[in-house]
Amino acid sequence: MPAETDDAVRTLLDRAAIGDVIQRYARALDRRDWDAVSACFAPGAYADYGMFKGDIEEVVAAIRKGVEVFDKTMHFMEPHVVELAGDTARAETYAVAYHRRTDGDERKELVVRLKYTDELVRDGEAWLIKRRIAEFPLGREHERVLPQSS
Repeated sequence: MPAETDDAVRTLLDRAAIGDVIQRYARALDRRDWDAVSACFAPGAYADYGMFKGDIEEVVAAIRKGVEVFDKTMHFMEPHVVELAGDTARAETYAVAYHRRTDGDERKELVVRLKYTDELVRDGEAWLIKRRIAEFPLGREHERVLPQSS
């Protein structure tokens, strides 16, 4: 196989692995699997979500505290842009996260729209997030009361 083909295949595999770690993060949040959330990040990783920032252990603890007040969540990660540079990469991912909770007799839904800018590092065949910045380009959130179901 020509070297150009090998490079193209490696690039495709790397892009798929980067997309996979971003999707695993969303799935782990929705499953409340905090070990799996942490496993998406490299040792010593840093994250900045605006309202909380720091090393990944601190940030995962803050995310857990915030997410567990909801009955259910569902995170959608939109297609991302990946820039590869050897064993490092940069990715931008747009996300919409739905958070449902019961407040007395009302069911409420909180919708959060955000953009993740991640710096990633290769760890064997996998990729891990080394640095994450979360931005809220359309404002932080929108909450609405859901109609009662019959």
